[in-house]
Amino acid sequence: MNEMNIIGEMFEVISEVSDEVGEQKLRDGKYIIKYEGWSATCMPSLLRCEQAITNYALRKSVEVHAEWRNDMAERGYVLVEEGHDKHQGLYGVTYALYCKRA
Repeated sequence: MNEMNIIGEMFEVISEVSDEVGEQKLRDGKYIIKYEGWSATCMPSLLRCEQAITNYALRKSVEVHAEWRNDMAERGYVLVEEGHDKHQGLYGVTYALYCKRA
């Protein structure tokens, strides 16, 4: 299987995320996808409009990605792809795909 297929598998996982945080092993642990789905409970109470909530999730995604990169490097994984899909979950899903170092 090639790299494009693993990206497709990653987006299948992301499409199932609502407002949970977690990780899932793919291909017997060779790859790990980490994700965080955003909901109103993740936001400061002063954010009222949907655009403000979406922008907050995008800003926090930068911090989340930095934490994940450090954690996964310590676990022996390298980053393949990371991002934030604002069209998934309630207010978007932050995600990253990692591959075990050879």
